[in-house]
Amino acid sequence: MVNIGTSWIRDIKKNESNGGVITILSDRSAKIVSNSSQSTYLYRDIKAIACETVIVEFKAKVVIGSAEVSIDCPTPGNSKNNLNITSNEWQEYSISYTVPNDARKGQTVRISIGQFGTHQGEVHISDVRYLIENSGSSFLRFACAGLFVISKGVAHLHESFTAIGIDESRISNVTDTMRIYVPPTGVDNKRGAPIFSANLTYDNQGTNKVIAKIGGYNRGDGSVNIVFIDSTTGLRIDMSKSSTFYVWVSGMCI
Repeated sequence: MVNIGTSWIRDIKKNESNGGVITILSDRSAKIVSNSSQSTYLYRDIKAIACETVIVEFKAKVVIGSAEVSIDCPTPGNSKNNLNITSNEWQEYSISYTVPNDARKGQTVRISIGQFGTHQGEVHISDVRYLIENSGSSFLRFACAGLFVISKGVAHLHESFTAIGIDESRISNVTDTMRIYVPPTGVDNKRGAPIFSANLTYDNQGTNKVIAKIGGYNRGDGSVNIVFIDSTTGLRIDMSKSSTFYVWVSGMCI
């Protein structure tokens, strides 16, 4: 089983139509309020892969009215499994759907939680968790990997080692930031961005003196920023004057 993860509520997409309101209560919880003319819900799209079973688990409490969770496939609106939410006490819910073996490229599994159809009122949602069973990708795969040689403001991939998924690299001697580019086309938008790491393998600056820190992934241009910190001062290394050091960069997806 692949655990896609317990999602921050603020990272799940929102549909608020005709005045329906979704209020973020915390990183893991939200309040959904709507009336009979509104469709107001949280949703997430996952790539439909043949024979995979998509599972969503969450907690919910109805303050007034009712709510629903629905799994749609191959397109939004084609409900394949649904569950009503009616309890005024916190309850744990779980619902699943197995993608048929004739699923085609471009099809989507959409998971919606909230109020649509005949449902209305107020419902609280918490701790939404997505899982995949029977996954053919139940292992980590590299979105990118490479060993960089960095010296005096210039970075290049080491010619003696294989590199994958990295288009180019740039160093700004103004901000002392290294930026690599991982093509967005190589990243699965349905499963989340890669988890990146940057580790120094050799350091002419001094033993354990330099620390590499890597930032988040920009889906727009495929960029990832890396900065190098002098552990003795807490300041960024002056890239234009740096001695030679090597850094292994990788990004992994599930």
